[in-house]
Amino acid sequence: MANYSRDSFLATNNTLGELLGLVAPGAPGARNYVSVRLQQAVPMVDADWNEEADIRRREMELVLVRAIGNGVPAASDGFKISSAGLPNNFAISAGMIFMNGWVVYNRAAVNYDVQPFANSAGVVPPLAPIQPAPLARTELVYLDAWENEVNSQDDGNLMDLRIGVETCVRLERAWVVRTTPLAANANPQDPASIPNQQPGHRYYALAAVNRPAGSQISDGAINDLRRTQLTLDALTHAPLQMYDPVRDQHLDSVRLGLAFRGNLDALQAILQATPEVFVYTNHPVETAQAVTSLQDVRASATGFEQQAGSGLLYKEAALAALQSFFNAESALLTLIQKFITAGLATGFSNTFATIYTTNLNGASANDPSSLQFALNAGDLIGAVMAQERLNQALGQQSDALPEGTVGLSLISVTPGGNVAAGTLYQLTIRVQSFLTSAAGTEQIEVIASAGAGWTLAFQGTVSTDLLVPVVNQSTADVVLNITATPGAANTSLALTARPVRRQQLVYQNPPQALAIGQPILAGTGPIVTMTYQGPALQPGNIASVARSVMFGAVSIPFNLVSLSANTETYQLAVTAQSPVTGWQAPAQPVLAPLSPNEHRSVSVSFKTTDQANAVTPVTYQVGLVRVTGGANEPQTNTNFTLTFQLTAG
Repeated sequence: MANYSRDSFLATNNTLGELLGLVAPGAPGARNYVSVRLQQAVPMVDADWNEEADIRRREMELVLVRAIGNGVPAASDGFKISSAGLPNNFAISAGMIFMNGWVVYNRAAVNYDVQPFANSAGVVPPLAPIQPAPLARTELVYLDAWENEVNSQDDGNLMDLRIGVETCVRLERAWVVRTTPLAANANPQDPASIPNQQPGHRYYALAAVNRPAGSQISDGAINDLRRTQLTLDALTHAPLQMYDPVRDQHLDSVRLGLAFRGNLDALQAILQATPEVFVYTNHPVETAQAVTSLQDVRASATGFEQQAGSGLLYKEAALAALQSFFNAESALLTLIQKFITAGLATGFSNTFATIYTTNLNGASANDPSSLQFALNAGDLIGAVMAQERLNQALGQQSDALPEGTVGLSLISVTPGGNVAAGTLYQLTIRVQSFLTSAAGTEQIEVIASAGAGWTLAFQGTVSTDLLVPVVNQSTADVVLNITATPGAANTSLALTARPVRRQQLVYQNPPQALAIGQPILAGTGPIVTMTYQGPALQPGNIASVARSVMFGAVSIPFNLVSLSANTETYQLAVTAQSPVTGWQAPAQPVLAPLSPNEHRSVSVSFKTTDQANAVTPVTYQVGLVRVTGGANEPQTNTNFTLTFQLTAG
């Protein structure tokens, strides 16, 4: 400490040091200091500055240690040990790692024998070269990190050459990767397995290497001990909400559930259309085995679909669910292949097995499009996409129906301004597909209507009814031509969308006012859309729910899509449109900011407080209010009216 007057962080017995294990607990006079405050006419010395920095960094270390833990964060593969293809050597991958509150960073992949801090101050004991193993043994590979004080003699950039004065010293975090033999039956992750531990150093076990006698270290001998994919999402079980900008793929609980539902529907259709895959004449034992395995897959699909719909499958749980589902599908495939070889499974069975083999395991080893590859890589979006491709391939053989919802958004109108009689106005409508299906693309029927005096036709047609092919989980824009005759009465534009192959999945856009002398779209058009994602409703958006179920609460999902070029904040607005005696007032939270082009799932919970006597039916309107920067702007295009009809039970 010769460079400093004193270490006031330790001198004041700050309890952060106790919490981090830097000092023994129970020291007398410990203080909960959280900041150093400058005062007028009181000189500031080096210890004050340093204590403030120490408080900040120790708080951050405490968060990393207690809330996140040790390991490699997502999107990094830091300090992975692999074969270097050289004798008595191995490779150390680039990236970062959290260890005991420190962020340790390796800028570039290096081999053991050329580590960047191997000759740095603080390397105690000196880093020894790896020696050939005299006998087969297990060695522990571990990370040793510490902090060095750096001055202008070590780094010329710390000298202000204009005036020839040295600036303050810096602390630099240094590291080396070391190896040590492991005793027989020793736990490689036991801190006691690391020898020669030095004060001020922190350590982390990276790998256990089962070395044969000699000098070679192969990938097959290396057992990775790092904790990887470390994120708060995994630790806090955050709701599933992911976006991959490279693949332009959004994933939420709704889409995950539909991946399981799609497989369930496809298998049901195959069982009906081509029963020879599972049912073998005059072979009741084998038939029972195949049908039981099929039921295992279907039961898994049903269970995981329900868990996804309830929001229980956060990222790590979703990966585990898909892995379990993969195992069930693989067991079914193995059994069907066995019965194909035995000549029992005929007809469509070979095609069935080929579809499953290609999509589960890949057309070749390490096929990046396979479900197995995505699961091994921890790629949840890739795994869902692979399962969707499998469902699609199966469904193309059985024409399975689409699942999900559709929506519409009014984007812009040309020309702008107030409507004049006899002028042609072109309204751009965005058709949104939140569907999954075997075909991958579905025809969505869009129907427009308005009152007398208003002429409507979709561009390029003379019809108010248009079939629009839309790729699943995507959008397509269409143009509706609108003309008002002189004296046309005020009316509303009604727009409906529904998949051609499953027309009960109908979407009705909120009525859009049409009037001469008024704009079709006020302002610059919608900046956000909100689409119902719940179960199919009866005409008039009526949901029949048992009283016992509603007493326990019903969660209704909606999908939000930002059309704004700016990040915006919205509040859910849930307004009763009828008496609600015996019902609990729904929560109306302010949502986390919505980024441009972001998709997000939100849920609104409804419940009764009086199971027997709650009034029925009850109608609510759900919508969004823009509250960015203190604004209070209802987004009327998002309004959705939902009626609950309570039934006995």
